[in-house]
Amino acid sequence: MFPAPWGGGALPVIPGEINTASNVGASGVGVVDSKTGVDIAFRKIAAASAKVTVVLNGQEIDIDLGPLRAFAVANKTADWNILDADSFSLFTNLGSTGVVLGQLPAAPTNGTMYFFFVATAQTLRILVNASQSIKIGLSVATVRITSANPGDFAFLIYTGNNTWAGIISGAWVFL
Repeated sequence: MFPAPWGGGALPVIPGEINTASNVGASGVGVVDSKTGVDIAFRKIAAASAKVTVVLNGQEIDIDLGPLRAFAVANKTADWNILDADSFSLFTNLGSTGVVLGQLPAAPTNGTMYFFFVATAQTLRILVNASQSIKIGLSVATVRITSANPGDFAFLIYTGNNTWAGIISGAWVFL
């Protein structure tokens, strides 16, 4: 029998490291996933869209939201084609002296959104493309929505499947 290096007797108790991890706070998504044995698994942080970037920067994780846009306001006095790039814009007919037509984009990106406000007692028409429709509540427009009542507004968002959904206030006419 060999002599024990610690002087014999019972094996000494060597305290181990106790690992715990928890997510704190009342809301949000936690980064701690699970603990198996001594391994603590963490969730990865990923960008949910191309509008967000997540980059490891030394000891830090940088989350960049890119350039944030405020409302772009455009007073339309003549017919115009609404572009996908105009998403998050507010269009009015302020200054118009007659009917103003806005043509929604033919192939918008899901989530593209626009606001329309009737600022003067002239007709503002928002036209949909042949394969698209606007659905608000039980109302459906396959050609256009129209209003000439100052104060009326419409919010439209493209939800895919050739459908625009939204909220309106006032006396918009669906055709």
